[in-house]
Amino acid sequence: MTRNEGSLITRITGAGTATAVAAALLLGSAPGALADDQAAGSLKGIPTPAIYPTPQSVAKQGEEVPLSGKVTLVVGADTDPATVKAAKDVLGRVSHNLDVVSDGQKVHGGSVIYLGTPADNPAVGTALGSLGIDAAPTLGHSEGYVLATGKIGGQNTAVLAGADKSGSYYAVQTLRQVISGKKIAPVRVLDWPLMSVRGTVEGFYGTPWSHQARLDQFAFYGEQKMNTYIYSPKDDPLLRAQWRSLYTGAEQQQLKELIDTATANHVKFTYALSPGNDICYSTTADLDSTVAKFESLYTLGVRDFYIALDDIAPYLQCAADKAMFPKTNFRGLADAQAYYLNAVNAAFIKKHPDVGALQMVPTNYAGSAADPYKGELGIMMDKDILLQWTGEQVVSHRITTASTKAAQVTYGTAANPRGLFIWDNYPVNDFAQNRLFLAPLIGRDKDLYTATTGITSNPMIESYASLPTLFNFADFTWNGPAYQPRQSMAAALKLVAGPGKGALESLTAFADLNQNWQDDALTPNAPALSADVAAFWAAYDAGTFPTRSALADRAELIRHLPKDLATIASAGFYADARHWIDAAANWGDATASALDMLRAVKDDNGAAVVVARLRLNAAVTAAGAATQPTHDQGLLVPKVGDGVFQSFIAKAKSLADAWLGAVPVAGSAPKAVTSFAPYGNNTADKMFDGDTGTIFWTNSTPSVGSTIGADYGAPISISKVLIQQSDSDTTLADMMYHATLQYSVDGTTWTDAGTFDNAPVISATFATPVTARYVRIKASAVNPAGQWVKIREFTVSTVPAGVSSTIAAAAGTTLADAVDGRVDTAWQGARPAVGGDNVTQVFDARVLPSVTVIGAVTGTVQVQRAGVWVNAGTLLSGYTKVTVGGAPVSGVRLVLDGGPAPVINEIILAPQ
Repeated sequence: MTRNEGSLITRITGAGTATAVAAALLLGSAPGALADDQAAGSLKGIPTPAIYPTPQSVAKQGEEVPLSGKVTLVVGADTDPATVKAAKDVLGRVSHNLDVVSDGQKVHGGSVIYLGTPADNPAVGTALGSLGIDAAPTLGHSEGYVLATGKIGGQNTAVLAGADKSGSYYAVQTLRQVISGKKIAPVRVLDWPLMSVRGTVEGFYGTPWSHQARLDQFAFYGEQKMNTYIYSPKDDPLLRAQWRSLYTGAEQQQLKELIDTATANHVKFTYALSPGNDICYSTTADLDSTVAKFESLYTLGVRDFYIALDDIAPYLQCAADKAMFPKTNFRGLADAQAYYLNAVNAAFIKKHPDVGALQMVPTNYAGSAADPYKGELGIMMDKDILLQWTGEQVVSHRITTASTKAAQVTYGTAANPRGLFIWDNYPVNDFAQNRLFLAPLIGRDKDLYTATTGITSNPMIESYASLPTLFNFADFTWNGPAYQPRQSMAAALKLVAGPGKGALESLTAFADLNQNWQDDALTPNAPALSADVAAFWAAYDAGTFPTRSALADRAELIRHLPKDLATIASAGFYADARHWIDAAANWGDATASALDMLRAVKDDNGAAVVVARLRLNAAVTAAGAATQPTHDQGLLVPKVGDGVFQSFIAKAKSLADAWLGAVPVAGSAPKAVTSFAPYGNNTADKMFDGDTGTIFWTNSTPSVGSTIGADYGAPISISKVLIQQSDSDTTLADMMYHATLQYSVDGTTWTDAGTFDNAPVISATFATPVTARYVRIKASAVNPAGQWVKIREFTVSTVPAGVSSTIAAAAGTTLADAVDGRVDTAWQGARPAVGGDNVTQVFDARVLPSVTVIGAVTGTVQVQRAGVWVNAGTLLSGYTKVTVGGAPVSGVRLVLDGGPAPVINEIILAPQ
């Protein structure tokens, strides 16, 4: 339901079963991890347990229940087997003397735990009465449960009572969180969910999750009290492209295992058929195919069914439908879809009493404003069919109670609003496959439960990296009014990190670098990193260079993320995020080097400035490498830091350049001239900021003749043009796929400088410089699949007069790169230097205080006075500053030693 996709799915290492995986994920599998961040105070010095999802009521009450000695678990004959197994798993990690008995059997000594519903285990009701607990209000809620401790007949006792089988199962999940050491904390929990639908929809485009990833997700959902999984991967052919075909062989076996595992974890496996691309809604044949498909799935154990009509052509496709449903303005489409859905409802759903209500997502699935399609569908579709909706937008940064209630009326009537639940496109990243979204769930009204039956999150392509935010969804959908995003995410990261030394600190620092959800105004850019950067600049601007800053400490922490995160509890998270983790480490290296560079500036140590700058540039290059594989876009550059690293480094470089005396030559700040509007705040000026981490991103695809270019204000002498498109130099993503490079003096007559097809990098070097004021690329054909255009940098190199060399420039470089005022560009010789080779710059005579040379080159620095070249100093590799002074000079010459091909980053002539 969103724009692009890709996948890197890996299983959690060492996991023999889905249950074992979930145990490894949850708070480091440390039974009884307690905290006091949900309530204050203590009972006999015992802190209140931190329970997630946040319960409706939790209090320190009752007695500690020891688990070090004999423990008896009392269950009923009909108590849910999955619940009994879960309880045995939790207790078995603590107690080595655990006995399981049926209700009515005598219990001798030790601690006793009653488990089940009052219906399947009458001892539960009796025990609640003995503890003086009126459980009826709580157990009157579907999926509700009570967990209470105390003494009954002198025995230390815990009661885990469910309103139903799921309630009992959820009581066990809370038990896991209230065990400290070898004791159950004295606690009374009265709890139930506020939303009846809590879970995920695997609805992104691209490579579906792996089979193991789904199994692991179901275990996670069960432990987080999420009860719904909608199977809707767009690229499962038997779900969409070949929807009429039945599952057979290995595919059927895997599907059966998924259904059984979901059921064991009290997760409803909902199958979402997607027939809309080629269905004839009115034909008996397609109805029969749908029913046959659903019957085959019913046989496998599916009890919840869904028809997905999203992301299809908004018109009828077959002649029979057009004849039967003639209404215009999309109402005919709504009539046809309602006819088909009602037929499925009658022919299949209502013939199976144990099947849940039919669910669907409409073709127009966003926005609460009325339109003909929504109104017609609401009138014609059976009232008991549940509709799913994404909020005011496809990707909704906010979802409010008011707009949700308005949508109920839009898809129904004011007198009879339609029940709906929410398809929440967060944290899905198929439209931004170079990003991870690890910010907590925000922007959803706390009382949203009053307007919807529930929410399913559309997660990221990276299944395990989605776990922190899915933890938030579980917390929010269970008890929205009590949901606290920051605290919930902290608990989620603790869960994923596990108990390893420093794991949580490292994971928290990494999550901080992946906060901003597509420039969401509610979400700050890397807030902790930003705060440390701001504190550093405040001290720096005040004239203080801290000996050890918080920013330096954070850079060091980030540098070591690959090592520190490799052993977190969720190996799957590490595998999913590995390329982002590596990129972050490189940015940490770059930041540390930038700090070293600034320290060297303060110390007036030019050689150290250059050494740090070279390290900095190497780290930035490594951070910008395309390493993240996708299914359809090749390798992408993992984006981390929300632009904060780039901004800090750009400022640090500008300060170092000012100290070095490097000033970009005239013409380096052009004006954008383009036929495109920007997408969001990705404005055209970002093409010229010297930072490939920022982009100009168009809000539409090119037409033939569309242009993107620069106006330099006056004619300049141009030696090279470099335009970096897409997400990296090697990635075919958003870019101008068929382009002609052109330049012009007057903006009317244009000269072609090359044609480029499927080229992320458009580059042209002019052996003889050309004169132009305007440079542009012009679309010569339309883009495939309607791709938009991203320009990371649009660089035009200009040639100051009077620069020459006895060595030709290597391909892709020009002499302008040595005198353009930009330390990060470089001229490289096309051959090794021979003694006597030179690079020369002549100019009008002037007093020249000094000459600075940066580059991998050795020899002698000469200046020209009164037409005579005289030695001014020795040229050293790396950094050389030669004092000149005295009478005016009219040129600088670098006389080179013999050796490797020379590289000159910059020749800097100190201002007069």
